[in-house]
Amino acid sequence: MKVIQAYPPNIVEIRAAFNISGRAGIVFAYGDTIFNPSGRELPKEIVVHEEVHGERQGQTPRDWWTRYIADKAFRLEEELYAHRMEYIALLSQCGPTPSRAMRRRLLRHVASKLASPLYKNMVNLENAKRLIDGKEPIKL
Repeated sequence: MKVIQAYPPNIVEIRAAFNISGRAGIVFAYGDTIFNPSGRELPKEIVVHEEVHGERQGQTPRDWWTRYIADKAFRLEEELYAHRMEYIALLSQCGPTPSRAMRRRLLRHVASKLASPLYKNMVNLENAKRLIDGKEPIKL
């Protein structure tokens, strides 16, 4: 995916649905592009996360976004796929056998993002951890 310093074409709809004002560093996948308005360097795990969204959007990113904004269950499902891959990418940066403490710290970090107000508190922290680490299947 290419990364550009701009807002996605549907930023008006995103702003209307989510409280992103004043949140520096938020990025958006739209088709084959990661929109990075701040221009900050993106960590590998965030690129992986956004690549999941881009792949799942396929050839119809506008339709995907319309459903993502309107359908809480769909949004949770999509974010679980992306957050799981983000977690896996973080683990892969810790060598072949990350310690249990490291796995727990990284899981909490990623799960706290999923459980945040940014996503409209779709899931609490404990459920987010269980879903991201695969203890519960993504079945919504």
